[in-house]
Amino acid sequence: MTTEQRNDAQEVIELTNYIGATLGISPQNIFGKSRIPEHADARAICQYVLRSRGWNYQRIADSYGQKCHATAMHNVARIERMMKLSNAVDLGLKLTTKKAPSMAETSV
Repeated sequence: MTTEQRNDAQEVIELTNYIGATLGISPQNIFGKSRIPEHADARAICQYVLRSRGWNYQRIADSYGQKCHATAMHNVARIERMMKLSNAVDLGLKLTTKKAPSMAETSV
């Protein structure tokens, strides 16, 4: 194992432990092949974080024992969609507590 591979492994372990502790999920379940939504979501969050740190999809997939990069791509895209939906829900909640601007007020 090269120094780079050791550093990658350490980074993945630390991230997985942190996400697992935050969400109350064991690292073994995050690293595993479980399809339980909580486990799969935690794994997807870890992969999203690694992608945001500049990792390529194959490197991410290899770190989680996945056969190809497509699963990592799917997981990252899924988290991005969840984040957009969360932002939309937040906006909707804010608008329920305030008077929404009329269409005339928002026209250019």
